[in-house]
Parts: sequence; C-alpha cells; structure tokens
Amino acid sequence: MPLQVEIGPDLFKAGCDIHSVLASAAEAKFVRRPLRDVWNSYEAEADLKEAVADGLCAGLQPEEIEVFIDEALERAEVLVEEERIQRAFGALADALPDAGRLPGHIAVEIISNALSE
Repeated sequence: MPLQVEIGPDLFKAGCDIHSVLASAAEAKFVRRPLRDVWNSYEAEADLKEAVADGLCAGLQPEEIEVFIDEALERAEVLVEEERIQRAFGALADALPDAGRLPGHIAVEIISNALSE
C-alpha cells in the first residue's frame, strides 16, 4: 500500500514559499524582472501546477490556493532582499553546472550551508 501523507492548509501555507515560489523569486532577482511576471511565465508553469496540486491535496479550494500563493509571492519579494538569502542564491548559482541538472538534494545542501554561515 502506498504511503499516504495528509497535509492541511497550515502545512501547505508554510511550505508554499520554499517549495514553489522562491525559485521564481531567485530567477526574478537574477534577470531583473518583476516576480509576478516570472511566476506567470512559461518557465514557472511547473512550479505553479505543483503549488496548485499541493493545495488541492491539502484540501483547499482553488480560491484559497490563489490567496496562499499570493501571500507567498509577497513574502518571497521581501525574502529575496535579505543578504543571507542572496548569499544562498549566489552559492547555488555558483554550483550550477554549465549543462545538465543539479540534483535537488545537492541544491538543498548548498542552500542550507549558505544559510547557516
């Protein structure tokens, strides 16, 4: 039987920033575009779909998910201005390969190390 994990609105809200929105915030900062433009672009389509799917799994209605995502975007706009967050983004950017992908667990380790300095 597959493992089933129940998440509620509070857990969804707590994870929405990190899980979906901060990657777009980092990109927006790097390319000097408004966060909402990046979030609503093709590049972030998978993140948006994942955030909506997570919200639905948490038992939220689409309108509630939209509110949580809007709040997460607002929090992300503030967070990306923090020096420690910029340092973490920089460390991750420096570690990205020229081609291919960087495994997620490596990215988490890089960001965690940068945030703990």
